[in-house]
Amino acid sequence: MKVLLINPRADHEMKGPHPLKVEDMGIFPHLGLMYIASILREKNEFDVKLVDMTLEGLSIPYLVRILADWKPSVVGITSYTDCLYDLKLTIEALRKESESVIICAGGPHVEIYPKDILRILPIDCIIRGDGEYSFRELCRQVKNKKSWKNIKGIGYNDRGKVYLNDPWQIEPIDVLPFPARELSSMDRVKSTVAKGKAITSICSSRGCPLPCTFCNSPYKKYRLRSAENVVTEIADCYEKLGIREFFFFDDLFNISKKRMIEICDAIKKLPFKIKWSFRGRINNLDEPIIRRCQDAGCNRIHFGVEAGTERILNIYKKGLKLDRIRNIFKICHKIEMETVGNFMIGGPSETREEINQTLRFAFELSPTFVEFHVLVPYPYTQIYQKMLASGQLETDVWENYSKNPKSDFNPPLCNTEISSKELYEILNDAYRKFYFRPSYIWKQMKRIESLNDLGKKILGAFRLILVTRAVDKIP
Repeated sequence: MKVLLINPRADHEMKGPHPLKVEDMGIFPHLGLMYIASILREKNEFDVKLVDMTLEGLSIPYLVRILADWKPSVVGITSYTDCLYDLKLTIEALRKESESVIICAGGPHVEIYPKDILRILPIDCIIRGDGEYSFRELCRQVKNKKSWKNIKGIGYNDRGKVYLNDPWQIEPIDVLPFPARELSSMDRVKSTVAKGKAITSICSSRGCPLPCTFCNSPYKKYRLRSAENVVTEIADCYEKLGIREFFFFDDLFNISKKRMIEICDAIKKLPFKIKWSFRGRINNLDEPIIRRCQDAGCNRIHFGVEAGTERILNIYKKGLKLDRIRNIFKICHKIEMETVGNFMIGGPSETREEINQTLRFAFELSPTFVEFHVLVPYPYTQIYQKMLASGQLETDVWENYSKNPKSDFNPPLCNTEISSKELYEILNDAYRKFYFRPSYIWKQMKRIESLNDLGKKILGAFRLILVTRAVDKIP
């Protein structure tokens, strides 16, 4: 039986006043779909095709032709809040082409608004929780022409009444086969900050138990893979796909020093050298562990700094002090560890002076790369729930959007003192001032290791010039 897995396009991606789209910083294959593809292909149980429309730049008409020509029995498609309108367009086109194909949706937005998704989209079911086992059971039942409505994790709409089965949480996650990267267009993977072309994302854990008020991840239960399992996947990628650089995409990679040491030691035992990076929590790092990571091939750490004032950091429940942040960046500079600093502006009650303090702090820390964002209070976040409870919002705008996705939807902002246009102007100005400093340009030129590296930096600068000119489009 044939199964088609789809990551839809993000033509109408919602970033509010953010000047950069996802493709401007890099595009990676969809790990979740590759995990599902892998478990479906065990024992050659199903014939699987994975279509990553974002990675491959494919249109909806092209996808419909694939459906018409290949004729799968089941379609699995993922969803994000940012791209809900594109999901709607894609599913409607697929359904118009085939009334008989079973269409199943999953992903973070489905977790938050399962009933709305089932009522507004012409789909057969959704999956909540870890999707691998649920989706495999769905395919097995379809193959055997049996009912799939009692499968764990499944949700469906039966004549207007929505049924939601308990979600599946796989534990231990070491039991899962490695993602089927060979089904994705790995040659199209790109990263603005990576050194080479042969790079992939990898996850050593699932979930995050931390209380950050701006995070809308519904996956809170934290589960770890063993260091041995992680490194075996790295070796598999190296030997079979020629991948030389890895980005740990975990929500929380460095939850403990002990686990980081285990992974570092396991990587060092490999008979080859790799480069790798991770998203790190500052208060779980110190100089010895950073050096240990570097000795194992780590060349970059992504930090969610978020703010340059402790008042705003406390609002975000980051549990960070400014001096602690300064110290970690000083260590990274001293040992020549590359850094990516992520900062947000426009937080709840944040003043213009506090925004300026955050920007000055970003320049003071001087990360190798920086990302500035305007804080968007996404559904399920503590910030958004507080906005609803306080009456700052007259209606649940995200629920309304979920019930009726539109291409021109503007996400709400939580800051009531500064207009979206001004936030956009601040953001664009910060990008230009940071990246076009002569001292910064000179440092980056000295870091160039290849023509490919030079090309990426030139292209990145060109994109930045183009996107920061879009301020006049914001009302």
